[in-house]
Amino acid sequence: MDETFISAWMKHTEIYESPGSFWKWGAYASIAALLRDNCYLKQGDRLLFPNIYVLFLAESGTRKGPPVDLSETLLTKVNVTKIISGRASVQAILDELSRAETDRKTGKITKAGSAIFYAAEMAAGIVADPEALKILTDIYDYKTNPYKSRLRTGPCFNLERIVFSMLAASNEAMLKGLFGVAEIQGGFLARIFLVTPNEQRPPNSLMRLDPEERKKSLSNVLSLFTKISSLRGEFQIEEDAICEYEAWYKSFKLDYQKKKEVSGIIGRIHTSALKLALILAANRNSLIVSKQDMEKAIDECVSLLPNYSVFTMTNGRNEESNAAGIVMGDLLGAKNYMMPRKELLRKNFQILTAEGLDKISVNLEQAGMAQQILGQDKQIWIRLTPTALGMCGVKVVN
Repeated sequence: MDETFISAWMKHTEIYESPGSFWKWGAYASIAALLRDNCYLKQGDRLLFPNIYVLFLAESGTRKGPPVDLSETLLTKVNVTKIISGRASVQAILDELSRAETDRKTGKITKAGSAIFYAAEMAAGIVADPEALKILTDIYDYKTNPYKSRLRTGPCFNLERIVFSMLAASNEAMLKGLFGVAEIQGGFLARIFLVTPNEQRPPNSLMRLDPEERKKSLSNVLSLFTKISSLRGEFQIEEDAICEYEAWYKSFKLDYQKKKEVSGIIGRIHTSALKLALILAANRNSLIVSKQDMEKAIDECVSLLPNYSVFTMTNGRNEESNAAGIVMGDLLGAKNYMMPRKELLRKNFQILTAEGLDKISVNLEQAGMAQQILGQDKQIWIRLTPTALGMCGVKVVN
């Protein structure tokens, strides 16, 4: 199989401690930003562009920043996409989007309307504003007609072709001040690919690397990345890819239409899968979406579903619901979706008491979400039920 940008990127970054899931989704976001408004999929009278919002969600110390930094480095070197990073208000972001820029050295023009926003810490990157995430929600989808900004203060402008991506990172503690009920239930969360760590890599001091080898490896990644920037035009989807997509989407909607889900991700997952399929095709330097691209995109999107369930539970309206969400999250990440009661207490001693965990366990049992069982080690274990796993998007195999 020919080497692609993503395969080269993943090989180049395998020495780092950041989880592979962060590197992979960092690569997807990089391609999305590189494609800008150059490539699209026709859907009736509308156009679908492969722009995406990616948010890494993990505790401090999990090395969320390096994938964000490397993506920005590559986009800066290719220099065809407007980059907005650091601390900014959403109004300043819109202002940046409205302006075309000319590189003083090369004379290359970076068109207005398309950009990527980088925030190694999302809560710090976006200046507090009750309208910020609402506006980011609004500009995610391509507008057939110009996007207009008319404020009493600040510039007035029209954005003719707005295609906006984002790659950001944060932890739940920082996001509590940014994500409220409106952001979770109003569509912003549903537009985000919410990525959590998929592994814990071994420590690496990075002090024994060969500088020339690293330079050669990065040059190869950049070369493969740059080639993608030449893609132009309309994506086409092969017939077997269409059949794969339709078969999945119809059954998926039927399975989930009766299940309560507050974030809206289920209602938008088909669009997310299509966007990712376009990105995977572009990674092969192609505008033809294959069945393999579609299968991969669907699998990737479905695998993220538990992250939304845990996030909405741990951002509840009271401390008790938050604690219950944290317990659910720990169980979802555990082997066979079960943990000893003692281990749950030790892991969450700062927020959970024995009495509090007992109350949560009883509530989960009564809701049919969990069971308490006596293990062979004579410890009490708490295990998620198939009902809970199904609600969190985990496919249960009987």
